[in-house]
Amino acid sequence: MRKYIIKLFALSYIVSFGGKTRSFTRSANIIFPLMLVGGLIVCAELYSWLCVLLPLLALACFFSFGYFHFFPLTNKDFSLLDNSQRWQYEVLHSPVISEPKSYNVRWVLWVNPIATVITLILLFTLIL
Repeated sequence: MRKYIIKLFALSYIVSFGGKTRSFTRSANIIFPLMLVGGLIVCAELYSWLCVLLPLLALACFFSFGYFHFFPLTNKDFSLLDNSQRWQYEVLHSPVISEPKSYNVRWVLWVNPIATVITLILLFTLIL
């Protein structure tokens, strides 16, 4: 379970896009779509579904902001990290590490914009 928590929530994604290197927190790709779904639920007045969504959102927020405070990353977790996470972890412990040669795939950069477009399409075609 910790392996998946580390993959989805620990440190940041680093993506090369438009000739620049961008980074953003990994939890954004989980929390933001959940919030969009929550907005759709409220707009559609399907309040009973909030009983499902709110615990998921609370769990995602806990793993994003609290889990690593209580159970921080250690050297034993190093093998569970991907390349950009390893680089970030090493920078925290030894600031003379060179920048990685490869970054995360670009699809992670498009998760939130795609979720926004899908939400707007659903909002304007199905609900309103």
